[in-house]
Amino acid sequence: MSTTTSSTTLQPRARPRWQDYEQEVYEALRKSYPDADITRDAKIQGRNSKKKRQVDVLIRSNVAGFSITIAVEAKCLSRKINVKDVESFEGMMRDIGAGHGLLITEVGFSQAAIDRARNGDLELELDILSVAELKNYQAEVGIPYSGKYGAFLFPPFGWVVDIRQESQSCATLYSRGMTLEEAQEKTSWMYVNFWHTADDPISSLAALLEHQHRGMKSWYSDLQVSTHESPPMRIDSMKTHMRVATWRGLEGKEVTGFVEFDGVIFYAVLFTDNDFANRNIAKLAYMLAHLKPLIINFDNTEQIAALVEQAESEDDMIAKATCHYRISWLFHQMEDRTNALNTGGFVGITIQNVMKTSFS
Repeated sequence: MSTTTSSTTLQPRARPRWQDYEQEVYEALRKSYPDADITRDAKIQGRNSKKKRQVDVLIRSNVAGFSITIAVEAKCLSRKINVKDVESFEGMMRDIGAGHGLLITEVGFSQAAIDRARNGDLELELDILSVAELKNYQAEVGIPYSGKYGAFLFPPFGWVVDIRQESQSCATLYSRGMTLEEAQEKTSWMYVNFWHTADDPISSLAALLEHQHRGMKSWYSDLQVSTHESPPMRIDSMKTHMRVATWRGLEGKEVTGFVEFDGVIFYAVLFTDNDFANRNIAKLAYMLAHLKPLIINFDNTEQIAALVEQAESEDDMIAKATCHYRISWLFHQMEDRTNALNTGGFVGITIQNVMKTSFS
């Protein structure tokens, strides 16, 4: 008599989708914060609940000597995140003492949830992202510059640095997920610039403040200016100042922050509505406290040589003058004032000759 045995090969059970989703979020955040201490499925003792609280991803980072803790919750739901989800997450953040939070979803979120997250408790920061948006999340440092002076600029949590240079600024900052135009419409953005003191009669922060105040008095009606009582302290002891201004027609406040370095004054101009002025002023103060100055040494010799060759081959005088104008600017960047002036003088003579020819 024979016995027949049948065997069934057990297939490994597929992981739940939410576990894969959390792993995707974790990997994406590791790329966004390469130097941070990132823990998946962290267990933190609650301060109020006295119980262990589970955090999908916990980010501990040090930015310019400033420690931050970011709690991340990855919501793998078949519905949009709603207001209750946001409020529940805020409660967990308070319990574990996390000052920052990211609430992430792959489905989306209701407009009420977005409003609640962005306009909630002023002592907490909360952002909502989808996995698709994570690739656009900017944790990098911005490096605006003016001439040889620049700065490593650390955007405050939830904001990004846009280093496109405009006529009045070297860079702008505004909330992630918005365009500059949307942030300006919401009155929640700032621009940054540099005042060169090494070669200017206005050579100190006190002199710059007085100069700007005179200009503002001539431009604006019902101008009110005050000094913010708590300017940020810097590790390097560089002098800081924060000025608050309002005038007729301005919605909210203009708050300008200054840091006086050797040879240059960095300043950032914040426009904020009154409802969220405290939150946005805190962002400005954070940025002033942690930005790092740098000196940029330009080596434009190759570009100058190419433009000299191009200028020699040009028959059109305007095109030739344009080349020399660019050469003059490149010498100026290198702080070679002699060659910059000599080249600039050639441009002036060329333009005069062109004008004489045109009107003769």
